[in-house]
Amino acid sequence: AAMKSIKTDLIDSVSSDELTPIGQAYALNIPAGRLAAPVNLTMALPDGKWAPGMALFHMDGAGVWKFVSRLNENGFIKYASLRGGSFALLQDSQGPRASMLTKSDPLKPIRDPRPTFEWSYSEEGSGLEIMSVKAVVDGKEEEPILDEKSGKVIYKPFDPMVGGEHALALKIADRSGNIT
Repeated sequence: AAMKSIKTDLIDSVSSDELTPIGQAYALNIPAGRLAAPVNLTMALPDGKWAPGMALFHMDGAGVWKFVSRLNENGFIKYASLRGGSFALLQDSQGPRASMLTKSDPLKPIRDPRPTFEWSYSEEGSGLEIMSVKAVVDGKEEEPILDEKSGKVIYKPFDPMVGGEHALALKIADRSGNIT
């Protein structure tokens, strides 16, 4: 099995506005079902330098680039693949987007001591880093409920909120390390 450079227009095959090619794509041409063990792929970072959002992606059967690794070892991204296909170093330039769906009037206090807050989110680059999703209440991170199917994050405080003003935010990151 050999890797070879693909001399095609990589930019036309990038699946979203979030991903930017930072090198050539490579093809690992192995018929399906022939690999008995993973093939270790090692790709040099451009100029040996790491950049935020940089990762190795694999093109799936539908022609969409999917995140596979951002394991950086001494200027190389490494990945153990169990399948052939096209691989490329791409840069995910944007973090996930989130928008609060819960409506409230800033001039009226919330009377419920355990109100429910809901956000919608989207991530079109490397995918959502599930463990990164946190509701931040008065500077303290708490675990919300993530509904990947609907693209929503729901947070209800475990303990009743004490009267007064509170700061609430959603912290969310993608698999390339971009944080929103």
